[in-house]
Amino acid sequence: MSEQAKTDEMYTPKLQEFSYAISHDLGAAIRGISQLTGLLEQDISEKVSDKERYWMQLIKGSADKAQAMIDAMTLYTRLESTREASVEINLHLLIETMLAKCLDENAELLNTNSPDVSLNLQEVNLLAITSHWKLLLTSLINNALQFQQSDQTGKVVISLNRLTEQRAKLVIEDNGIGVSESKLAGLTKPFSTTRNHQDSPNLGMGLSYCARIAQLNQAGLYFGESELGGFKVEYEFSI
Repeated sequence: MSEQAKTDEMYTPKLQEFSYAISHDLGAAIRGISQLTGLLEQDISEKVSDKERYWMQLIKGSADKAQAMIDAMTLYTRLESTREASVEINLHLLIETMLAKCLDENAELLNTNSPDVSLNLQEVNLLAITSHWKLLLTSLINNALQFQQSDQTGKVVISLNRLTEQRAKLVIEDNGIGVSESKLAGLTKPFSTTRNHQDSPNLGMGLSYCARIAQLNQAGLYFGESELGGFKVEYEFSI
């Protein structure tokens, strides 16, 4: 084992302990702030000015976001320590299931401009951790759905192909706002997004999850420009 691998092996449990402590102790304080401001808003909403109401909503919104960031950090650190056993997964069926779930969860955001989604899926089965694949697919599909251009009909293409008897590749691409080549390297940085914040409905953790899952499963994760004009993600993995 290399010195770097030994260091990582020693560091990971400490990071997990730190994450759990923050989640429990700091999370409790933040939840208290959110609950208190929510109760105040209900009880005295008619007695405060619009400006005071705005500040209460801002405090609650900030507390809710901080809690979401803590939850995301905890999820990220737990990816490696999951006790979930590998099971046989039919990726064709799982992709269809997670796509339907993502479309339903994003219905309000997409409103009447739901993108056209095309599936080109070969039958691929593998032994893997289901929660890893569900998080990977949710993150990649949401990324394609949520960063569409408002002035055109969105297009999303999801492809799954066998490369060899031992390798397969998942490709998800869209015609959305895309990412400039100079910013591709920063896409997997936790809590970071290369898009304008007001266009980003998430915390900027989806591709961070994907990169960590790829690392844990010795898979390849690649970003680039889609022929559709937007963003393309390729995930190459063993089967």
